[in-house]
Amino acid sequence: MIKLLSKLKIKHKNVQNPDTFNPHEYWMILIRIFFVLLIGIIIFSLYLLFDIRNKKEFHPQVILNSNQILIKEDLLKNIKELFDNKVQKEEKIISNPTPYVDPSL
Repeated sequence: MIKLLSKLKIKHKNVQNPDTFNPHEYWMILIRIFFVLLIGIIIFSLYLLFDIRNKKEFHPQVILNSNQILIKEDLLKNIKELFDNKVQKEEKIISNPTPYVDPSL
């Protein structure tokens, strides 16, 4: 622990002194971190692929009951009536001209 703290103190001193500051070290640290993350993502992806291929997880089980009704007929009829009423209103508006005169004429 003391060695780690002493290394961090040395790094901190190097940052203050621009002559000994090396930005390439920090880029290498970032590259190593991203490389480790990339390897971890690849390993996790292969693990998921293995599980999916062996049907252990991620496969939903569909249970269908013959007694189960998916669509309620009365709600469907109400929706159809609403759309029919809208169509009738639209036709009525189109067939009757507006009682207002266009002021630009």
